[in-house]
Amino acid sequence: MLAADTTSNSSGEGGSLNINASKSIEIIGTAKTDNSPSGLTTETRSSGKAGNLQVSTGQLIVRDGGTILAETSGTGNAGNISINVDNLLNMKTGNISTASTQSSGGNIQIEAGNIRLFDDSDITTFVSIGEGGGGNITLTANSIIALDDSDILSFARDGKGGDIKFNTAGFFSTPLYRPTPPTTDANALDALDGNNRVDVNASGAVSGAITGVPDITFIEESLTDLPNNQIDTNALIANSCINRTANQNSTFFITGKSGIPIRPDDAPLPHHSTGSIQSLPTVNNRPSWKIGDPVVEPTGVYKLPNGKLILSRKCS
Repeated sequence: MLAADTTSNSSGEGGSLNINASKSIEIIGTAKTDNSPSGLTTETRSSGKAGNLQVSTGQLIVRDGGTILAETSGTGNAGNISINVDNLLNMKTGNISTASTQSSGGNIQIEAGNIRLFDDSDITTFVSIGEGGGGNITLTANSIIALDDSDILSFARDGKGGDIKFNTAGFFSTPLYRPTPPTTDANALDALDGNNRVDVNASGAVSGAITGVPDITFIEESLTDLPNNQIDTNALIANSCINRTANQNSTFFITGKSGIPIRPDDAPLPHHSTGSIQSLPTVNNRPSWKIGDPVVEPTGVYKLPNGKLILSRKCS
C-alpha cells in the first residue's frame, strides 16, 4: 500500500500522489494478515481536503483485490483521481473509487487506449451523507468492455449524484447495458453489486446524468437464433459419391508430381524416370488366320468415322 494521508487532529490537506511509469504498473492482491488491499491511496480524517492521486503509465493492471482510492472520513472533500494509460487499463476484481463520509466526493477521470473491467471490477464515487455532490466519472477510450457484474456507479445520498460521461466508440457488456432506476438508498445501490449484470448508475437526491453511451442495440437486434441442426450431415453423405452403392466404384490415386513425394515421410521423387528400360516386342504384321480356322461371318455393313463402309460383324 502506497498512501498519503492526514490525521484527525489536523486541518491540513492530505498529500497528493503522482505515479509515473513508462512501461506498466501492477496493483495486485491483498495482505495475508488482515486482507487489506494492495493499492494507491490518498486519505484525510480531518477538515482538510484529501490529496489528489495521479497515475500515468503505458499499461495499468489492477486485480485480485487491488485498489486505487481517494477518500475522506472527515469533513474535507475527497481527492480526485486522474489516470492516463497509453495502452490498456485491465481490471480483474479491482476497484478505482473516491469516497466521502459527509462532504463532496472526488472526481475520477480515466483516459486509456482501451478499458477492460472483468470479474466484479468497479469504478465508483460515493458520498454517504450531507449535501455534497457525488464525484463525476469520465471514461475516455477506444473501447470499453465490462463483464462479470462489473459496475460504474456515482452516488450521493443527500446531494446531486455525479455525472458519468463516456467518450468511446464502443461500450460492450454482457448482458448489453440497460439503464437502472436511480435511488437514494445506499442498500439498493449495494444490491447492484452482486446482481450478475453490468450497471451504470448516477443516483442521489438529484440524479446525475449519464451521457455518451454508444448505441449498440443494432448488434443485439441483428442477431438471430441458429437452428439446432443447421446442416444435415447424413443428407450430405447420402447424396455424395462416397456413399453410392453401385457395384462399379472408381478409384483415385495420387502419385506425386514434379519431384514432390507421395507422402510427407517419403524421399523426394527424382526428376527423371529411373525405371528399367525394356525393348518393344516385335510387331507381327502377318495375319493370324490360317487355313482350317473357322470363318467368322459378317453381320452387316458399318460406316467408319472417315466415311468408309466395311463389311464386318458386331462386337459381342
